[in-house]
Amino acid sequence: MSRNLLPSALDYLANTNDVRIAHLVRQELSESTELLPVFTYLTDYANDIVWAGQTYEAGKITKVGDLRQTQGLTNYKLSIDVAGEFQEELDKGLVENLNKSYVGKEIEVLRAYLDEGANIIPFDKTTNGPMQYFIGDISDINITENIVSGNSTVKWDCAGKFQDFELVNGRVTDDASHRGLVSNLDGSTSPSNGAKREAYKLDTGFQHANQTINTVSEYMTNETRYRMKSSWLGFRTSTEEYQVEIKNTFELGLDLAAKFIPRVYGVRKIPGIPIFLDSLKIGLTFFM
Repeated sequence: MSRNLLPSALDYLANTNDVRIAHLVRQELSESTELLPVFTYLTDYANDIVWAGQTYEAGKITKVGDLRQTQGLTNYKLSIDVAGEFQEELDKGLVENLNKSYVGKEIEVLRAYLDEGANIIPFDKTTNGPMQYFIGDISDINITENIVSGNSTVKWDCAGKFQDFELVNGRVTDDASHRGLVSNLDGSTSPSNGAKREAYKLDTGFQHANQTINTVSEYMTNETRYRMKSSWLGFRTSTEEYQVEIKNTFELGLDLAAKFIPRVYGVRKIPGIPIFLDSLKIGLTFFM
């Protein structure tokens, strides 16, 4: 990392005892798409900070964790704590809010060193300002309630770009989150910018996921039965075979759950995923 730092920055760190540090966080919003990315800008510093034409809002982020590095292939993980008294931050952590999922959205953290006047000191050779501390995706969002203080904290768990080899942000076979479905006033649903990619809005391949199917079918069959037949005024009997029409009932019940389709790098074995096919042309519906 030091190869990208300015010599003056290294001298400043070596000769300054009281170093002021601020983290500038750029978070991709749920409505962001590949064609139209949308971000929010926050900082853990006491006051707002302006950098590259963007104002990073203070007062929401309470803590930016330290980077953790694992053995082998370098995997960076970072956690960010946000004050839970802001309703919009609590909404980001709601699991049932499928139409506004933040999991998989990009997040970038810049580390800025400030002078006594809270001005950003040039550190990075590329930006001539703050250096890139972390870049990756949000892997999970959790809400922690403090019973004693009555406060809540929203924690973003973030995975670096190399972490994709381990997490592999593939596609979840849930139609609502996949196409970014939102509810209309007439009760119908329609795709929105909540879809991660523009092409996913018209992809109805997961339309049957997370549905329960219960159907009862009736069909008729003939069953062979036997009865005694008498003749000659009852002095002679014989067995007679005859057919009876029987009504049969067939009950089919299926609970279809969304699955995770991983993105595979290289060659490795992965478990199979059930596939639902429905074709109007041949009038056939079956499962695999």
